[in-house]
Parts: sequence; structure tokens; C-alpha cells
Amino acid sequence: MSPRAFLYVVFCLSLLGNVYAQTNLGSKDSLLRTLKTLPRDTNRVNTLLRLDKIAATEQAYDSAVYYGKLALDLATELKFERGIATAQIDLGVSYWYMGNYTESLNMNYAALGIFQRT
Repeated sequence: MSPRAFLYVVFCLSLLGNVYAQTNLGSKDSLLRTLKTLPRDTNRVNTLLRLDKIAATEQAYDSAVYYGKLALDLATELKFERGIATAQIDLGVSYWYMGNYTESLNMNYAALGIFQRT
């Protein structure tokens, strides 16, 4: 496959990923309303992660980092390993888009360590 064709395929797949993410994450407003009623449990972590992903797809990386950090803190408090690793990956992506490559790598390596253990 030529490099040009490969780049075209990657571009098309990235567009599909964005469409999938935007249609299946739910409404930001409804998630924020739900968040107010949720106890401090894994469902709250998952809702924060969904808000993080929505913010990232909207290229609001400051908001994505905010929700990602809230999710990471709560997941750590709950010892929810999958939530910790997912929050670290999401934070790593946001940091990467913000140009903070060192912090992005740190987050992704930390997540990798968790996924390798579990």
C-alpha cells in the first residue's frame, strides 16, 4: 500500500472514530444533571470519564483535563484500577493535544503499568 493510500485510510478511520464518540457518549447536559445525583462510586467515575471524552471531542482540552482529574482522584480513592488507568489514558491524550508531551507520556506509562498488572 502506498503511503498516500495509507494516510487516506487512517484519515477516514479517524473520522469514523470521532462520529462514533460523539453519537454514543450521551448529552453533556444530561450527564452533568446525572452527575449531581450520583454517589461517589464507580458510576460517577465512568460519568466523569464520559464528560472528559465529550470535552476532548469538542477540543475543549482544559475541560477534558478537569473531568479527567476528577475521575482519576475518585477512582484512586475507590481503588478502581480500570477507572484509574482509563482516566490516565484520557489525560494523556488531552495533555498531548495541549503540547505537554512529557506529562502525556507519564500518564500513558502509568496506565500501561496498571493494565499489565490486571
